[in-house]
Amino acid sequence: MFPVHESPCPILGHPGLSQAILTILTITRWKVSIAITSLTILSDIRLVIWVEDIQRDRKKGDLYIEVKINESAPDRVNIGEGGIPTSNAILPFSQSDSSSLINVSIKQVRKHSQDRLLGHVDINEDITKLLRESLPYELKRNLTRTIRSVFRREQTTSAGSIHLCLNVTDAQARARLWVDMAERRIEGIRARKDKAASADSAIGPVIQAMDQIVEIVDTIAEIHPLFDLSWKAVSALYKLVSYQFKTDAKLLDMVNKMKDAFHFSAEAHSLSDRTEKLKPTIKELLDETAECSRAVEKYASHGFVGCIGHWAEGKKMEEYAGRFVELRKKLDSVVNVNTAKGVDNIESQQLLERLMDPTKVDISKVSTRARCLEGTRKDYVDQIMSRLFTDTDADQNVVWLTGIAGAGKSTIAVTVSDACDKRGCPAAYLFFERGKDEYTSTIRAFAYRIAVLHPSIRPYVADAVKVNSNIIGSPLRTQFEKLLLEPMQATANGIERPVVIILDALDECGTSKQREDLVRLLTTDFRKLPPKVRVLVTSRPENDIMRHLSLKGHIHHMELEHTTQDSRRDVDLYIRERMMSTVEQGPPKGWEWDGVCKVLSDAADGLFIWASTAVKMVGESNNPRRKLRALLDDIKSVGGGIESLYSTLLEQSGIPWHESEARDEFTKILGVILFAKEALSGEDIEAFLGLEEDTADTVLGRLRSVLSFETGKPIRLHHASFADYLTSERSGDKAWNIDESTQKAYITERCFDVMGETLRFNMCGIESSFLRNNEIPDLQDRIKKAIPRHLDYACRFWSVHFCEIPNPKDLLEKLKTFANHRLLHWFEVLSLTGYFIRVAAGALNDANLKIAAVDSDLSSFLWAAYRLASVFAYPISQSAPHVYLSAISLWKGESRVADHYSKSHPIVQVHRYGRKAPAQCIKVLEGHSYWVYSVAFSPDRKRIASGSGDCTIRVWDADSGQIVSGPFKGHTKRVNSVVFSSDGKRVASGSNDCTIRVWDVDGGVLALGPLKGHTGQVRSVAFSPDGKRIASGSSDKTIRVWDADTGKAVSDPFEGHTDWVYTVVFSPNGKCIASGSDDKSIRVWDAESGKVVAGPFKGHSSVCSVDFSQDGTHIVSGSADRMIRVWDIFNKRLLGRPIKGHTDIVRSVMFSPDGKRIASGSDDSTICVWDADSGELVAGPFKGHVGLVRSVAFSPDGKRIASASNDWTIRIWDAESGTFAPDESQVHSGQVTSVAFSPNGKFIASGSDDHTIRVWDAESGVLVSGSFKGHSDLVLSVAFSPDGKRVASGSFDKTVCVWDAGSVELISDPFKGHTGPVQSVAFSPDGRLVASGSSDETICVWDVNSVKRVAGPFTGHADEIKSVSFSPDGKYIVSGSDDKTIRVWDVGSGELVSGPFVGHTGHICSVIYSPNGKCIASGSADQTVRVWNANSGELFSGPFECRGYEVNSVSFSPDGRYIASSSGKKLICVWDVDSGQLVLGPLEGHTEWVYSVAFSSDGGRLVSGSSDGTIHVWEVNRSELKPFAYDVKHTNISIRDRIDKEGIILNWTLSEDGWALGPGGELLAWIPEDMRLTLYRTRNTVIMGQGFSTKLDLAKSPVGEGWCEGFCLSYEAASSRR
Repeated sequence: MFPVHESPCPILGHPGLSQAILTILTITRWKVSIAITSLTILSDIRLVIWVEDIQRDRKKGDLYIEVKINESAPDRVNIGEGGIPTSNAILPFSQSDSSSLINVSIKQVRKHSQDRLLGHVDINEDITKLLRESLPYELKRNLTRTIRSVFRREQTTSAGSIHLCLNVTDAQARARLWVDMAERRIEGIRARKDKAASADSAIGPVIQAMDQIVEIVDTIAEIHPLFDLSWKAVSALYKLVSYQFKTDAKLLDMVNKMKDAFHFSAEAHSLSDRTEKLKPTIKELLDETAECSRAVEKYASHGFVGCIGHWAEGKKMEEYAGRFVELRKKLDSVVNVNTAKGVDNIESQQLLERLMDPTKVDISKVSTRARCLEGTRKDYVDQIMSRLFTDTDADQNVVWLTGIAGAGKSTIAVTVSDACDKRGCPAAYLFFERGKDEYTSTIRAFAYRIAVLHPSIRPYVADAVKVNSNIIGSPLRTQFEKLLLEPMQATANGIERPVVIILDALDECGTSKQREDLVRLLTTDFRKLPPKVRVLVTSRPENDIMRHLSLKGHIHHMELEHTTQDSRRDVDLYIRERMMSTVEQGPPKGWEWDGVCKVLSDAADGLFIWASTAVKMVGESNNPRRKLRALLDDIKSVGGGIESLYSTLLEQSGIPWHESEARDEFTKILGVILFAKEALSGEDIEAFLGLEEDTADTVLGRLRSVLSFETGKPIRLHHASFADYLTSERSGDKAWNIDESTQKAYITERCFDVMGETLRFNMCGIESSFLRNNEIPDLQDRIKKAIPRHLDYACRFWSVHFCEIPNPKDLLEKLKTFANHRLLHWFEVLSLTGYFIRVAAGALNDANLKIAAVDSDLSSFLWAAYRLASVFAYPISQSAPHVYLSAISLWKGESRVADHYSKSHPIVQVHRYGRKAPAQCIKVLEGHSYWVYSVAFSPDRKRIASGSGDCTIRVWDADSGQIVSGPFKGHTKRVNSVVFSSDGKRVASGSNDCTIRVWDVDGGVLALGPLKGHTGQVRSVAFSPDGKRIASGSSDKTIRVWDADTGKAVSDPFEGHTDWVYTVVFSPNGKCIASGSDDKSIRVWDAESGKVVAGPFKGHSSVCSVDFSQDGTHIVSGSADRMIRVWDIFNKRLLGRPIKGHTDIVRSVMFSPDGKRIASGSDDSTICVWDADSGELVAGPFKGHVGLVRSVAFSPDGKRIASASNDWTIRIWDAESGTFAPDESQVHSGQVTSVAFSPNGKFIASGSDDHTIRVWDAESGVLVSGSFKGHSDLVLSVAFSPDGKRVASGSFDKTVCVWDAGSVELISDPFKGHTGPVQSVAFSPDGRLVASGSSDETICVWDVNSVKRVAGPFTGHADEIKSVSFSPDGKYIVSGSDDKTIRVWDVGSGELVSGPFVGHTGHICSVIYSPNGKCIASGSADQTVRVWNANSGELFSGPFECRGYEVNSVSFSPDGRYIASSSGKKLICVWDVDSGQLVLGPLEGHTEWVYSVAFSSDGGRLVSGSSDGTIHVWEVNRSELKPFAYDVKHTNISIRDRIDKEGIILNWTLSEDGWALGPGGELLAWIPEDMRLTLYRTRNTVIMGQGFSTKLDLAKSPVGEGWCEGFCLSYEAASSRR
């Protein structure tokens, strides 16, 4: 054991942690303090770590610590000056882990190579046991440094030692830690009286403390214990400011006001009864304090000499002080108020309304449904009420009532609901109706109703909606957990009376497949509800429901028998009561009431639906007695039964069945009621069918006995048996029989007709394209007026209906007309109504597949429409005008659909330069929080499953990209493999936790497992084609086969491989299993016996992936050797030559469904599609992932490929998009590291990490000289000679080359002498010499003609030299180094003549002389530009702050008045040298780090080179250069007034999500991902390096209020007629 180098943590009572977060809190020089913080209680597990004897790299790159738990993504915390971390790291920790692996790594940043690992340790302990039993816990471990090969091979060396102490503390101590650190730091500064000390490093802990306190305020009820702590934090800040800033009166006044605002802390302990009232103001005060502290920290970072001059925000101090005064007043008012407000009911109601807004469930239907007649069904009602309201059989919280159709189940359910009302416990009632898709809204409807009925539960449901913003789109299980289970568990102790839920007619809840997830919830999860929550479910005894709910311990089953004496008696009583009151004139002539009732009761045969329908039919007649006689006569002639009754009812309804028009109207109206996907009102049905007014009312009014009909409300059948009768063979010879296929086809036709007649351009009269849909104030009123219900229905469901009809040929013309003339208007409607993402792409893809074999041209058009809808789903869903201004505009020339509609609709004018690769990526799926290892399509191609290093599995909608199920949680380590079962209902997953799990896709629950048996990681899983078996391959070198139903192993492990098994797959007939291994072989096994039947096939290095061809005769394999091979199984040989093309490991391969193509994914971040026979590339390479590609999968139709990557995303690609060969002469294949203008400004030289130098025409962007090839590693620096005839280059290969700029030839052998990479080169003013600066810490001077080193190496720097530059007279060389200094050297003698210039706090990236030689500019990793006196080394101007990024490059303008800087990621700025003010920029356009920037010789242009592979040229109009502030939005200036002569809007920006935004945030256009890199931005004149670029010509485009100007009505009308 050893002493802990930190104040001990108090041991607190510690209930079991259910979940925790690992948070790095403090880092001293070699010490890391870490806390694992509970999410559910305010207590911490503090993990204190420090390391000793670290062998630090002599190169002084910044240090950081990387920590991760298990397989979670590593979190990085940089070590700042003074040992303070720049941020907190958060990692997941689960108590469910039997053990947890904590990995701590110390690393050192390297700029041009991978960061160096100085040491790491894996600590594998049962942390949950430690939390329970063994705290405090201490240990010491050795750190190791590991060198890893591609596959798992390791060599380790000692790298020091690590000490660890695990202890418990409370959450407030975490904040106290920061305060104590700040106080110690401040006292240290005062003790040393060090005015130059880093005050900002002391302010950091104050800010962190404030953040921690704010977090605690959010999570605890009693906040007064925190006041003392917050007071200490503010006092600490006051000490620092009063000591180091006592000359700044405004700052001192502000801190005094801050301190005064905390006066209430003295009264803290008397305020507990006002906690809730105080919380918002306290948090506001703490937030304000933290914000103000950050401002002081920023101020402090300027240093303490002349800092007041830098404080340009003196007024800000006054504003802060004023706000603290106001907060003091608010606190005073609260302290003097004796009561605190409760929950804001208005806000809660608004949150609850979000649950029901998109839901079509009518939760008020209970009021219109029949009740049991008094005295009937009493036994059933009493039994149910007893179980709902007593503790008898408390474990059975669900009552399930079953009975045949018409037995009276719903009547009993409604009667029970009324009885609950009478007891003061109103029930949440929900009735289902067949075919109306309400199953998706079930849980939300119940949550809404319960929240309305039970005030104690209401705030918890509202909070759940607020926290889970996408709850409406979440899987049913997630909705249940968040909206029902958790709110009810939270209030369980406060529920005194039962909370009753009634789910009536479960069998009508969609199809058996659709309701399966709800049924599973009833089976498993409803039993988790608190004891006071009781549930009543009614249903027919359908097979799927019976199978799941029968014999479950928490479900009490009651059967409603209609043939019992009690049932017959109750029906007879009902008929006597209701019929006698209905026929007031008395019974028909010749009948007595006893006789009438007996005949009717016998006919009803115990079915209440018969009795109630008969009563309604008689009662709705103009002459009830005559109707009763007719009914009695009919019963005598045809007998009883419900179908006989329906026949009589229809016969006597008054509908003129002999008229064909009447029959036609009946079948169409009832057809809509039966087959529509949502219930419609009579008016909606009339409009949808195009019927005359009141036609539906007339028909429906005569059928009130079988359906509910009320003006303006959805029509619903009283009972599903009526629909069964109308469509059955038993009514086949009747006039009212409805042919299902005919009516479904007619509904589909009417969808097309309605859209064709109603859709039009700019449906809702939107005036401006600048606005998002949600920014249009009266949009809902416009929608209600312009998009009637029947049109909305047709737009959402036309494709669903179209895909239901067996023969689409008859409607092809309708579909073609819609596609050619109304497609974009349909897009508009879906955009405005909020359904675009959910509906558009899926509808188009379904229709496309339906007609693919019938009309290939139309299918192609619909596929193009699907691609457009997928790629532009985001902007279209946000703003309807951008159907045209973004989608059609940006894809004109790339899409058939865009080309077609651009002729008649408004578009933004887009100029394209060069050749663009076709858009290959259709959709990007984001949601995982770590690398995605595996991806798979479902058999119906509608879903995609993915497995990730975040230990979860997710299921996505393959068209919309939305998550439809999951995340499935259970694995404790990364998920390596996922696969769908053949029926698409299950997903199997294999994990590094050595288990396999099988998940129910719709239910979102674990269906089987974990399956245990492997002793190593499960690397691959595969379902057999029949879904009965699962194969798994493991790092334990074996393959196992499992029963997919029981989870038992069906055979012994298959043994034979001598190393890890990475991949397994079943043959198409299920008889064989192929496997690939790290032992460099492929084997084929008999799936039953486990014997090898083919192989081992050898030729690869490590085999990463295998797949069978469709006919089972071939196997394709991908390997670490970067090759793909195809093997003949039966002839046991390689077919053809290996397929080559990838430049790194091939991780995944798959045959297309037809076996003609092979898809592959590689560590080179690309996906390729190959011809399976020839091995030729037929599509791709698909580029877009920014991490290695782990997995690829073809869709079952072969049209799409899904890929999973280390960039945490899944991408969907067009598998048939073909290949594209860019003009290599116009493309840098790597990062552009350096750029330079030629002296005459006509040319630009660029250097790249693709090892080449290129020279471009600065006006046209065309390559004027071929690639300069000679370096063997990345090119770091290029420079033109003063005469422009030569180009010098420095490379990572440690050489300097000089090239003839015209002939692209080396003028001599490379200059050799440096022992490290050459970071910078520069020509002397006379062109005779080249200076070079190197990572070897030296400068050399070379004679260009003699190819000899004529001076140097100059030594003196203590770290890498990043930049060198000659003085204008050629006598001196300035150098900048990672040692944070600048030095000036005499060229001839090599003597240091000036410097070192000290002031930068980060390494120097770039230095340059001013044109007059008097000044030197420098750019540094400390995010500043400084200008120095070249002779004295004193600071002349600056520092100029560059907003959070290191400055990679600086360049003087020719007149020396301005400096251009490239500031790390994306930003280029121009500064006034004298004033230090920003006069131009930030110029945004690059998408990655900008490494180099240079002025042209006339000062009119800038050139920049970036790691995104592009070179941008920018116009610099020096007459416009004047100081301005960042982020100024000229909202009072017309957008038209800000368009220059070439159509470029000045100061527009491109947002992170792809929107081109005007100065006031106006939506100009949305730019697809593959166009953003080379999009002309403000001031761009040319873009080079990628072979393609795009410019928006907004001056000639209809945007804003004129966006409709481009619509050609005459062309549209003419096209429609054609």
